[in-house]
Amino acid sequence: MGKKKFSSNFFPNLQKKYAMNDAVSEVVNDLPKYLIETIAIGGIIGVIIFLIHSGSKIDEFLPVLTIYVFGAYRLLPLLQKIFRANASIKYNFPIVENLNRDFRGLPDGSALINENTLKMNFRKEIKLENIVFAYPTSKIDIIKNQSLSIASNTSIALVGSTGCGKTTFVDIILGLLEPQTGKIFIDNIELTDKNRKNWQKTLGYVPQSIYLTDDTIRNNIAFGVDQKNIDNNALIRASKLANIHDFIVTELKDNYDTIIGERGIRLSGGQRQRIGIARAVYHDPSVLILDEATSALDGLTENAIMDAIKNVSHKKTIIIIAHRITTVKHCDEIYLMDKGIIIDKGNYEELYQKNEAFKRMADGK
Repeated sequence: MGKKKFSSNFFPNLQKKYAMNDAVSEVVNDLPKYLIETIAIGGIIGVIIFLIHSGSKIDEFLPVLTIYVFGAYRLLPLLQKIFRANASIKYNFPIVENLNRDFRGLPDGSALINENTLKMNFRKEIKLENIVFAYPTSKIDIIKNQSLSIASNTSIALVGSTGCGKTTFVDIILGLLEPQTGKIFIDNIELTDKNRKNWQKTLGYVPQSIYLTDDTIRNNIAFGVDQKNIDNNALIRASKLANIHDFIVTELKDNYDTIIGERGIRLSGGQRQRIGIARAVYHDPSVLILDEATSALDGLTENAIMDAIKNVSHKKTIIIIAHRITTVKHCDEIYLMDKGIIIDKGNYEELYQKNEAFKRMADGK
């Protein structure tokens, strides 16, 4: 973009500010050394001059004075270390205060999922009642008093323009965000801090951007599972569902033991996304949530994955966020959102016939 001048002006200013602060810190750390030495030497000279003027003989006070000078000489480095340490503590203390404040703001570790967390027994429906949510820094409600019911083993989709609240709604279902008002029920059991981790254990989540480690495909799909405990049957089942098993066994020399590089650099975007989908279904979740999970895929790959998901669409509860309406044609129920409100719902054919906004989205207009 030809922004060399902007960059060359912007970064040196930050560098200069950092260098000046660092220089001031060094000066403050070393300054006491010179002050102490000046005071000590000046004091000794002053004492000698005073004793000479008072008529004392040098051979009488010199031995005693020498002992004091030697003691001061040995103490100066120790005093300097004390002053430097004190100055360093004061210089870095604001950093410690900020870190302490951040750590205190983290949730209690006991609320996090661990390997011993049991799955919540989900059989009937997810019900959201009168949900209102706004981010702490905003005065505008992202979700505005909305209610929604999702029956078990059905597939639903949330569609709408960017910023309409789809992802926020899903984050509330995931238990990542807590609404200001309203309640969430899982089979008539209210979702609270006490059972939130059990609920999250039943979920499989596929984000738009998949994080992969510099490890084997096997370990990335069974993420966090000790290699000796990986279930190969579950691994292959998940890979077939994500439509990547054939690619792994036919095109990769080391099959599931292929190292994929940092963030999956050795794979294409579509292949990375499919590994992310396989990871989500490896643990056989009761609810599968896909947040724009097929956005990085080409048309043929996307269709293959959607067909695979369709095969289990009435065996699991599936929640899909999508911009491309064609990817949610098979869903049992589609909810059209606008500015934090569900403005219409129905299956694909119903919405296409009765809602002009949905029709324009479906036609890509």
